[in-house]
Amino acid sequence: MAMKSFWKSILLYLGLPAASYAQFYSNFTETGGLTTRSFTNQPSLEIQKTRWQASFFSIQAEVLANTAAMRVSNLRNINANFLRQNVLGTSELSSGQSRINLRGPSLAFRLNPKLSMAIGTSTRFHTNYENVDGRLLSEIGEIVKVPQQYPYVMSKESMHMNAAVFSEINLSTSYLLFKNSVHSITGGLSLKYINGIANSAINVKELTGTIRRINSYLTALNDATGGVTTRTSGTLFGDLNTNNLFKLNKASFGASFGLQYIYYGEGKEAKFTVGFSVSDIGTIRYKADSTYSKSYNVEISNGYGLYFNNNFNNSTFSQTTKVFDKYPDFFSKTSSSSQTYALGLPTTLNIWSDYKFDQHFYTRLTAIVNLRQKDAAAMTLYGNSLICLSPRWEKGKFGISLPVMFRSISGLNAGLEARVGQLILGSNSIFNSAIGKSKQLDFFIGISFPQK
Repeated sequence: MAMKSFWKSILLYLGLPAASYAQFYSNFTETGGLTTRSFTNQPSLEIQKTRWQASFFSIQAEVLANTAAMRVSNLRNINANFLRQNVLGTSELSSGQSRINLRGPSLAFRLNPKLSMAIGTSTRFHTNYENVDGRLLSEIGEIVKVPQQYPYVMSKESMHMNAAVFSEINLSTSYLLFKNSVHSITGGLSLKYINGIANSAINVKELTGTIRRINSYLTALNDATGGVTTRTSGTLFGDLNTNNLFKLNKASFGASFGLQYIYYGEGKEAKFTVGFSVSDIGTIRYKADSTYSKSYNVEISNGYGLYFNNNFNNSTFSQTTKVFDKYPDFFSKTSSSSQTYALGLPTTLNIWSDYKFDQHFYTRLTAIVNLRQKDAAAMTLYGNSLICLSPRWEKGKFGISLPVMFRSISGLNAGLEARVGQLILGSNSIFNSAIGKSKQLDFFIGISFPQK
């Protein structure tokens, strides 16, 4: 089965292209991270040494799955086989996420000794999928069938996939609530205008059926029952051009807030910092396309089969209804929708502490906790909670950090982050994916303007 366009859309959905978003943060205190950190860590926006700071751009990206086994070298061959073998697998149900955050120029400036502000823009790609049957997708997508055991029986499997693209204009502010020679407390608030660009989701409910092999290049789904609901707004990834990124579609608003305490001890620089923020409060608004937003009952009777050959060849992830409508005897439509709907932002609680051991050595402990419930109806985006310990060394324009991170989906990962002047780049999983097979691949890069 060729299905080239379908598989390309699935690859993009899972966030696997070269510019394939985690809630990244800079571990460095002086250069390169301030204006971008202000979007999720508002109290850190306080500017003391300069009048303003600015970031030119940053790119942050990740893909992770409980079934993944990825190496850095795999990125040379991003194709359907990579997705099947290295991300989804075929031995167990797969759950994971991928995220990309493209941030444009942002500016932070000090209005007075107590009040600082920042403004910036970003475009975000966020995907979640839960309990996806990699064996089913593999059967649909293989041109030459990989040796498997047949028949393959599915029993009341429920899965969902959700992909969203949206842009933001973000205004952040921080206010120095209290400060003396030893302590300071800063509060921060961020408000953002959100423009929903595109969203696609597929929900499969209690799918029961059997996949049987017909010959060396053909299998079929038989004796199947269940339900499937699709939802599409815009053309996922097809609408990503400069005009659509700034075009006003369905506007909504979001907010974040936080608080930070700093202990200075006997010096002028922070000795110990602790704080928290709640990020991404709010929703994204989209309008469903009735052509591709439908619900179906699935019923493939004994003696009939949905053949996995070229059925999905002219379909994409956003337009699977083309296939379902082609076989009304197997997929009976129950409803369609053209309503405006709200998709919940991936709200998180962020907690951090930072300790300075001596002039050049620090350590930072960060926890990010997902506050959204995993929604079977795919009406909310959510993240994967993590805890990260990041020792680092800084001197002048140079710095290096070694983050060690644990996440429930991808387990334990070790990475490397470096700062050279105004450039910051790194990965939270480079050691795992370079030495062995990792359940997580990620990278980030950012460039700031010299401070004034």
